[in-house]
Amino acid sequence: MAEATRTKRFRIDQGKIDRAMQLLGTRTEAETIEVALDLVVFGPTLAEGVRAMKGAGLVDVFATGSS
Repeated sequence: MAEATRTKRFRIDQGKIDRAMQLLGTRTEAETIEVALDLVVFGPTLAEGVRAMKGAGLVDVFATGSS
C-alpha cells in the first residue's frame, strides 16, 4: 500500500537541515526530512530490540584474533 504524501510548508532552521543532510548523507531537503522522520518513528522499535537482546551472549564475528 502506497503512503499518502502531502505538500507541506514549514519554517525550519536552515542550519539544522544542512547539518542533518551532512549526517544522514542525503542529497535533498525533502529526502533529509523523510529519513529523519523514519529514524524517529523507528527509534522505539530499535530500542525495544536492543533491550530484548540484552544478555543474549552475542559474539563479535568481525573480531580479529588468532585462529
